[in-house]
Amino acid sequence: MTRQPCSGNRSTRRLWAAALTTALGLTVSPKCVAQDRVVLATGSDMQMYAVAGDNLLNKQLLLSSIDWVQIAWPNWAQRRQAIVFEGLPTAGAGARGIYSLAFADSSPSPEVGFLTAGRLPALSPDGELLATVDQGDHLEISQLNDGMRILMRGPKVSSTRPVVWIGNESIVFLAENRQVQRLSLPSGAIETTGFNEFVPVAAIDDTGNVLCVDYSGHEISVIDLSHGTSRVIKKYFATSIGIGLTWDGSRRAVFLSRQTWSKLFRLNDSRDLFLLEMDGSDRRLMPDLTIFGGFSLR
Repeated sequence: MTRQPCSGNRSTRRLWAAALTTALGLTVSPKCVAQDRVVLATGSDMQMYAVAGDNLLNKQLLLSSIDWVQIAWPNWAQRRQAIVFEGLPTAGAGARGIYSLAFADSSPSPEVGFLTAGRLPALSPDGELLATVDQGDHLEISQLNDGMRILMRGPKVSSTRPVVWIGNESIVFLAENRQVQRLSLPSGAIETTGFNEFVPVAAIDDTGNVLCVDYSGHEISVIDLSHGTSRVIKKYFATSIGIGLTWDGSRRAVFLSRQTWSKLFRLNDSRDLFLLEMDGSDRRLMPDLTIFGGFSLR
C-alpha cells in the first residue's frame, strides 16, 4: 500500500488523525497516521482505506459485488487473523450466513470459509464468542471455533444491526416488544432496562453506558443502564441516519452515514459518511458512502 505524506496545519492534522483513526478502534499515533487502515462494509462490498489526517486514502476492495450480493457487519477476529462477516454470495455460490475471510499479514486470502447460518454477527471483546440472529429472529451465542457450537439460544430481537456486548458476559439488545433488554450469559437472566425504542449501537464502557439510535433513525443518544438516564447527542429531524453507526475508540466521536438536505430535496436516498462529535457538530468525510459496520487494522 502506497504511503501518503502528512500535510496541513499541525494541530488540525492531529485533531482529525485522532478522530478518524480511532473511529473504529484505532490507536492514534502522534506522527503521520497513514499506516493505519480502516475496513468498512458498504452492503455490496468490503473496502479497506489508509487513514491520513482527515482523508481516507488508497481504497482497496477486499470483497466485491461481483461475487457477493450482500456484505455487512465485519468483525476482526484477532486470534484467527480473520474477518468474520455476514454475507450472501451470488446465485449458486453459497448460502446466506456468517463467513470468515483469512487476513494474515494484512493481506486478504482468496479463500472465504462458511462458519454458520445466521445474520448480524457481533464478536465478544475477547473474540471468543459470536452473537448472531437466526431465521426466527432469536439471539444465538456460539463459540467461535471450527465447530461453532451453540452455547445459548436467547429471546427474539427487533433490530437491523448486531447486538452490543458489554464486557464478555453481558449483551444489550432491542427486544421484540421494542424494549431495551440486557442478557447475562453466566445465568441466562434477562433484565428489562426501562428504555424503549432505542437501538443499541456500541458500548461506551463496561459499566452500562451505551450509544443508541432512536427507533425512527433520527436521533443519537447515550443511555446509562446503571442510573436509568439518557441524553441526546444529536437530532437530525427530517434527515435519517444509517444503521452502520460506529463509536470511535476514544469515545469522542462517531462514524455515521446519513442523508443530507440537498439529497433529500432531490429525493435521493443515498447517504454520505460523516464524523459526529459528542458536542453535536458533524463534518462530511466522503460522499455517497453508506457503511454497514467496520473495524480498524494497523
